[in-house]
Amino acid sequence: MMKKFCSFAAIAVLLGFAGIAHATQVDFATNILDPSPPGGTFLYSDSFSATFSDCSAFSSPSAPSAVQSDFCFEGINATGVLPNSIAQTWTSLTITIDDPTDILGLNNASCGTLDPSDSIFSSSNCSETNGVYTLAFTGGTGIGSGNSFFIAVSAPTVTLTNLDSLQTSVVASVVPEPSPALLMVTGSSMFGLLLYAERRRLGRQSLNS
Repeated sequence: MMKKFCSFAAIAVLLGFAGIAHATQVDFATNILDPSPPGGTFLYSDSFSATFSDCSAFSSPSAPSAVQSDFCFEGINATGVLPNSIAQTWTSLTITIDDPTDILGLNNASCGTLDPSDSIFSSSNCSETNGVYTLAFTGGTGIGSGNSFFIAVSAPTVTLTNLDSLQTSVVASVVPEPSPALLMVTGSSMFGLLLYAERRRLGRQSLNS
């Protein structure tokens, strides 16, 4: 009887430790933040990979003070910079982190809560399925061509080396920005239509008189 009691006690202790470990597990938090002035890695495509550094390593522009102890990727929307390329406004960012060995833990990410006063996007929807985190940020004015951004990650139990060992991919939803030539042609066409309509109106007035 005593042996059975000791076995139950041992199991209870182990379960208790497991419960404590689960209760103290810290979810990692992430957000897309707005730095000033613009700077960072030039990104010529709406699909790219992200490699993180200590946020405190960035100086111009600097990461927001609230995330200085966290990890950041600094990028700049450089679409439209290369010849014959089209400038884009990125209306959303979807970040995919492949974490098959649970480096970031088993819980979902906390999105949009990390320094929300500097958020670029107004909404987020983040989840984890089979070791793959999908972090989606939408809403707001987005990231226009020439504008920069920080992807900030707070992961107190994760080292920078471990974070960068994961494959982090980013895909942006885009809205092409009209070129100056297109705007000029459109404006000239509208002016021509207005002039034609005015001439027709004056012609009718002459006939009626």
